[in-house]
Amino acid sequence: MTICVTFLDREEYRQRSDARIEAHRAWCAAHPEIDISKGWPPELRAMNESFIGPGMMWECPWFFDPHDPDHQERREYYLSQPDSFFEPANNSSRGVLSLYYWRQWSHIRPPYNVLCPNGDSWMPDQVSSNGIGWQVTGEPPLITAAPSIQTGRYHGFLQNGRFTPDCERPHAPNGVRHDGSPA
Repeated sequence: MTICVTFLDREEYRQRSDARIEAHRAWCAAHPEIDISKGWPPELRAMNESFIGPGMMWECPWFFDPHDPDHQERREYYLSQPDSFFEPANNSSRGVLSLYYWRQWSHIRPPYNVLCPNGDSWMPDQVSSNGIGWQVTGEPPLITAAPSIQTGRYHGFLQNGRFTPDCERPHAPNGVRHDGSPA
């Protein structure tokens, strides 16, 4: 099964996030005997994903917003750095966003966040643990990111707005379909 990206504009993301928080509070108030600090029970995780689930993508202007004048000095700083600054060896100083983002997208849009097929959160515009980041092309929802994506529980590709099945667990369930129905 293929998970397709659904792009949420800022208002839609805010509304879904606010509704999710309220539903989460109500669920926790109705179940005081459950300690969620030890992990979310399946019913709470399923409820959470009904608001913001696999394949959903949104902008993250809190990391960087090209339309915010207060962010421009930071953009100039990162654009002035040599390529080697973004290598994994410089992990403590290289920042969150990738060389590719600063050079190709930082003058156009904030970075994106997307939920992988298994629900793991991933920012295609961030630096990666084993390189300087992903090259992102296209416009949402039809983006492509290279090389492959590896989160804690998903390893695959995002090509033209579609996640591939997990490369390491091809028969594992991939969450929900892009229309919200169960896998």
